[in-house]
Amino acid sequence: MLGVILGDNKYILLLILALVWGSFFILIKNAVAVFTPYQVGVLRLVIKSLELSAGMFSLWSIPGMIILISTGFFHEFAGTTAQWEGLGYVSILAIVGTATAMILFYKLIQDTTAVFASTVTYLMPIVAIG
Repeated sequence: MLGVILGDNKYILLLILALVWGSFFILIKNAVAVFTPYQVGVLRLVIKSLELSAGMFSLWSIPGMIILISTGFFHEFAGTTAQWEGLGYVSILAIVGTATAMILFYKLIQDTTAVFASTVTYLMPIVAIG
């Protein structure tokens, strides 16, 4: 739809993306000047969780159920102790890992500049590949 609206000017989306991405670091720098990195991280996680749960439920609940039923998930997942334990560990890893990374990132922004923190995010893919 955006391609129809923008026509040949599709590259303007890259400019908009760069502006939004750059403004994120400035906004977070201002937020950690008022709140602690922990408060900013928790608030962001709560807002994103509510946003994602509402959006994902409305968009993906029916296709998700079709996939789960067609792949035999409900027959395979018997609810054994080991399966629930594994699901719990994955959930803990997702919540604690994400929250810890966000809080440390906000602490980095608080202690340094927004430009330095943005450099860290640009270097992560290079480190991950290398």
